[in-house]
Amino acid sequence: TSNIKTLERRFERVVEGVEHADFDAAKSDYATQLQSIIRRGPDVVFVADAADPGCAKVICAPNSRGSLFYVGMPSDSVPDILAAWLKAAGDPTAASEPLRLVVTQRIVRKLCMTCRAPYAPSPAEQKMLAIPAGKQVQLYKQSGKVLVKEQPVDCPTCKGTGFIGSFAVVEVLPFDDASRALLATGDIKGAYMQARRTFKCPSLQDSALIKVRAGETSFD
Repeated sequence: TSNIKTLERRFERVVEGVEHADFDAAKSDYATQLQSIIRRGPDVVFVADAADPGCAKVICAPNSRGSLFYVGMPSDSVPDILAAWLKAAGDPTAASEPLRLVVTQRIVRKLCMTCRAPYAPSPAEQKMLAIPAGKQVQLYKQSGKVLVKEQPVDCPTCKGTGFIGSFAVVEVLPFDDASRALLATGDIKGAYMQARRTFKCPSLQDSALIKVRAGETSFD
């Protein structure tokens, strides 16, 4: 029921009910084509390239506030995303005001459940997982081998790789008025920690370690 539009450099996936726009560099720059989409009053806009000069400024402009924007940005962490967003917008106050949520993810290999090898974690690994000293815990690592007639052979499920498939580990961080106020001053670390304390969200590493403890992936 929403009017959803995108502006993309290449289509990763076409979604039914979404009007996908393919960026055409021969017509005009990215920011100009985005502005043209916003003038049509969409409810939701996906922007694939906020690093393009002028793009973030268009998103942060007062006449864009009627739309909900999802912005794709390659980065390694939430603080890195915040730094890139402030730089792209050019004005910390304008950049922080419309910000509601930052999501970052990494794709992690999934251990093969047929051949994964159990082991007792080292003291350093126990500390990272917040496991009390002396508590017996079993973790898993990749193997790629199974026993057939007492002889190790390549696992038929994962073909000897030790992994099969993948999944995302995700950090989801909402921003409230207090964290946005800190971000408006350019205090990226303060804004990040304020939001973490307020919403008690697991970090990206915390999310990965949860999967390690569950035996779904390895420390490696």
